[in-house]
Amino acid sequence: MHARLAVPTLTLALAGLLWVLMGHAAVVNYDTLYSLLWGKELLHGDLPDMTVPGAPTPHPLATAAGFVLAPIFGSASPAALSLLAYLGYVATASCVVLLGLV
Repeated sequence: MHARLAVPTLTLALAGLLWVLMGHAAVVNYDTLYSLLWGKELLHGDLPDMTVPGAPTPHPLATAAGFVLAPIFGSASPAALSLLAYLGYVATASCVVLLGLV
C-alpha cells in the first residue's frame, strides 16, 4: 500500500470497527435526531420548525449532514450519522498522533 494511503485507510478501518463494536446508535442523541429531522424538512422544501417547545439548539453542520444523509440512507440516517461521528473521532485522533510524530 502506498504510504500516503496508509493513514486514511487505517482511519476508515478503525472508525468502521468502532462503529461495529460500540454500536451504531451509541452516538445518536436528542440533538442529533432533531438535526436529522430538520435536514429532512429542508430536503422537502420546508423551513425547519426550530421554535417547538423543547427543541434543542440548532447545529447548522449537523442539519446539513441530515440534509445530505436523509435521501441517501432514509431510515438508516441515524446509523450513518453515527458512523460519520466515529470517523470524526478517529480522524481527530489520527491527526493528533501524526502531529506528535513530527
